[in-house]
Amino acid sequence: FRKRYRQNLIKNADITAELYAQYNKFCTLCGKPDYWNTHQNIHMDFRIFGLFVKNAAGLGILKMRNHQRIYVPPKNGRQTQSYIWRLSEPAKTFIIAGWMRFAAKHNMRYPDGIILNLNAQDIDDIAYTMKNLVWTKGDNSQTTELVIHPSVTAEGEYFGNVRQRRVAEYKLFTNINTLINITVSGLTPVGYDKI
Repeated sequence: FRKRYRQNLIKNADITAELYAQYNKFCTLCGKPDYWNTHQNIHMDFRIFGLFVKNAAGLGILKMRNHQRIYVPPKNGRQTQSYIWRLSEPAKTFIIAGWMRFAAKHNMRYPDGIILNLNAQDIDDIAYTMKNLVWTKGDNSQTTELVIHPSVTAEGEYFGNVRQRRVAEYKLFTNINTLINITVSGLTPVGYDKI
């Protein structure tokens, strides 16, 4: 998509028309959306971020995901991110901060960030994750999002190589102990209606 957009094979008017059509279809099937995001975060791009923000604002969807990170240090001291990822992360943080200021000027509201376990294996330890969030403002008065993609089955051609992970996430987040671990950590689970 991004490559085709940069080659001017996809026009802004086409994207706007598609987003409005998807919005109308969504509202017909599910009602008004709580927030907006894009598949595989396709909007996270210098040339297109503003277009998505303006379209969402035009549709009255004034809440969105914030891709800043709320880190969780690795339990075993070993990060699973590549060195290139680690080197580029400060630049990404700076760029995203600018984008979020732009979004705020268009009346967007969003959480303070998304949870990122620096060792991907730690995500299944909710008690550890919730107790070890590194809040950017130094306390847990912030709002963060834990991004999951749950599925009741690993069947389906569209899930790629993350099929089993989706089932594990479904089991984790339908387990009452997950809620208990979150609340015992002093956190309150909320939806986008509280943003």
